Amino acid sequence: YIRAPPGRLGMILANRSDDQPGTVVSALRTSSALIGKILPGDVLVAIDGLDISEMHVSEVTAIMSNKSQQEKILTVITPFKSEVNNE
Repeated sequence: YIRAPPGRLGMILANRSDDQPGTVVSALRTSSALIGKILPGDVLVAIDGLDISEMHVSEVTAIMSNKSQQEKILTVITPFKSEVNNE
């Protein structure tokens, strides 16, 4: 869980590109309060306990905007990237 402060979070969100539903963090602005807490590639799965794992990025952005003046609890999954080198 990540505690996100009120105000703009500086996250750039995108739809997942792996043919799965959901929203992924594509980048963080240098001014983001979440630098070091969230990483590009992390998948957002819940906001304040609301399951957003099947939502389109536009729906997630609307929820974030509605909650912009309050602290939020973001639930994220960091995908495991296996980098196996078979040399």
